[in-house]
Amino acid sequence: SRYSMSDYDGAINDYKKALDIDPSNPFILINLGLAKEEVSDRDGACEAYNKAAILGQESISNWFNDEGSSWCKKIMAN
Repeated sequence: SRYSMSDYDGAINDYKKALDIDPSNPFILINLGLAKEEVSDRDGACEAYNKAAILGQESISNWFNDEGSSWCKKIMAN
């Protein structure tokens, strides 16, 4: 995958295309968030993680309830 080759911008484009086909897939959203973090787009990453959590992806929902997500909670509060 482009992500594994450190082509994060390419990966972001691929994940966006995949979401056009399957917009409610939380795993694509999580991967999109990871790629956005790699290009220092924390707002975009947080938005993707939040959407994944809303879709019920347990691991990301747990992360939102953990201390590690404090930066993302601040972004979502704005």
